[in-house]
Parts: sequence; structure tokens; C-alpha cells
Amino acid sequence: MLKNSSSIFKLDPTLIQGLIQVGGRLRQAPIDNDTGHPIILPKGHDVVKLIIKYYHHISGHSGLEYTVALNRQRYWIINAQSTV
Repeated sequence: MLKNSSSIFKLDPTLIQGLIQVGGRLRQAPIDNDTGHPIILPKGHDVVKLIIKYYHHISGHSGLEYTVALNRQRYWIINAQSTV
């Protein structure tokens, strides 16, 4: 059971194939599962930093908002804006 004080409580997390993903009403939406239920990742982890660098690079070194938007298509990074 997840505590109400958890930083991911409001994301309605669900376990799908061993990964913690964002839950919610998009289960019924006709969109890609990765987009509707991005994988939840902790802020500050070395792998998270590499993912952010990758998306920043493929975006042509775009700004904060675009890099965060690209990341959120597949990953939900806790406190993404401050991490990026």
C-alpha cells in the first residue's frame, strides 16, 4: 500500500510488467501504452541523467520545456523540471 505522503501517490501508480507506471483514466484511451502510462523514474539517478541528456541531444539542445515534454512521452521523472 502506498502512503498518502508519497511523492508518486497522486500519479495513481500501477505495476505493469514489473515497472511502476503512471495509472489513471488513460487505460481506456486509444493511445500508445507508453504514452498513456509513462514509467515513473526517481530524480537524480544516474540513468535518469543519461535519459535526460539523450532527449536534450536529440531535440537539438532545445530548452527545458521541450526536453521535459519529450521525456514525458515515455518516462515520468519525479520533479522533472528541476532535474532537467
